[in-house]
Amino acid sequence: MAAADFAEHGDVERARELLAELKVPNPAQYVSLVAERMMRTNRGPIDQDIENVIHLADALGVSTVSMIAYVSTPTPIPTETPIPTDTPPPTPTPTNTIVVQVDEAAQRRRWLLLPKNLPQPKRLSRKQLSLRRLPLPLPIRPPLPPRLPRSLISSLPSSVC
Repeated sequence: MAAADFAEHGDVERARELLAELKVPNPAQYVSLVAERMMRTNRGPIDQDIENVIHLADALGVSTVSMIAYVSTPTPIPTETPIPTDTPPPTPTPTNTIVVQVDEAAQRRRWLLLPKNLPQPKRLSRKQLSLRRLPLPLPIRPPLPPRLPRSLISSLPSSVC
């Protein structure tokens, strides 16, 4: 009765008031129990009453994964993809084109104008190269603990040594 009222009005507080009339210790848990029991007994198509009880349990915050799976819509089976039809290739759009002729003699003159005496990179000697290398850090051993004087060692009980 409360589930059908909730399905019709969608008012959780009104459904809680109707559930309070049942005088059960925990109405939300009771709705969850009823929904689980209804799902177990009904193995056929989804019954509207069961769906209403599950939606009420979800609104009360006591739905389970099996309840949500029971009322969820299955993923549709994909349909076949239609075979593409032949489409004619697009016709080229006429554009205004300017034809430019390159003067080969001007191109050669441009290469001749480049500076000829460009500075060459300086070669480094082995010593200069070794100075550029970064020194690797040497491994460091942790310091040894300080040695105890013999006078202290002799004063310690034999079980410690």
